[in-house]
Amino acid sequence: MRHWEIRGFLSLGLLALCIFASGALARQQARLGPQLPRDADFGKTCGTLQGCTYFDTKFGGHNAKAPFRGKVVSWRIQGAVGTFTLQVIRPFGGGEFRVIREESSETLNLDFGEVERLDANLRIAKGDYVGVKETQGSSFAGEEDTPAGSCYKALVPSPVVGGQVEANPGYANCGDVVLYNTKIASRG
Repeated sequence: MRHWEIRGFLSLGLLALCIFASGALARQQARLGPQLPRDADFGKTCGTLQGCTYFDTKFGGHNAKAPFRGKVVSWRIQGAVGTFTLQVIRPFGGGEFRVIREESSETLNLDFGEVERLDANLRIAKGDYVGVKETQGSSFAGEEDTPAGSCYKALVPSPVVGGQVEANPGYANCGDVVLYNTKIASRG
């Protein structure tokens, strides 16, 4: 082989490696939760002094768990009035859930149909949920009779980061959904 042929093969090999690596490192993105805005029917409030955390577990029959490891990069919430904190929630056996980490609290005052987009930077593992913690006296929008297979749960009272509790069946419902969503991106 001649010198220029070897260089050509090496250049092609390097180009192929770069193309392969860029495809392998492409970032995945996913939205967890319903498309907003939606026709809100009710406001979700805790009614407890400690506040609570709501999280959708399914929407339209699709699981609301993170499909891959990455980070929450933004979230949207509809009809929010009060103080809210985005939380990463990990399921444990026996119906218990642990708050793994949370974003800084946001104070909002939105009309019922209004949607606010907020930036986030929360690491999330595959299989985690993302929930919205609201303080006592706060509320955000919900929708009844959502697509079949839509469900939400609540942690009442809302645990601190590292705290683990059972979901409260009195605050859970299938057929309704709480109106927030999150955008996650892989760390690729």
